[in-house]
Amino acid sequence: MFRSFTMFFSLFLADDNSNSEDCPEAAIDMSLASRPSPSPPSVGSSHHSKKSPQPIPAECKDEAYWERRKRNNESAKRSRELRRIKEQQTALRVLYLEQENLQLRTELTMLRSEVDKLRQLLFVGKHNTS
Repeated sequence: MFRSFTMFFSLFLADDNSNSEDCPEAAIDMSLASRPSPSPPSVGSSHHSKKSPQPIPAECKDEAYWERRKRNNESAKRSRELRRIKEQQTALRVLYLEQENLQLRTELTMLRSEVDKLRQLLFVGKHNTS
């Protein structure tokens, strides 16, 4: 996982027109790629090993960078909208299921009442015939 991220990150920052003097982030030490991935934190661990992202220097923000930012922003917007729609659908389903549950409970109460009446009739009928 770490190796593939490092390779992706180096390809992400590397550009045919850039060099490592202009953009030091593009010159990632590829020796990191050959290192084994770090072991995952223990289950009880409360700290995260993920570093906070470092700002990209202005000289590295070329047209490709802004195009990636634009695509990422559009993707995030679509994702938020889809999540909002899914939450609305879930809320509607909850309302429907609550209503159905209420109807079923009402029907159950009526059927239990009917069973009790029929048992009483059966009990009275047995005692009157004997």
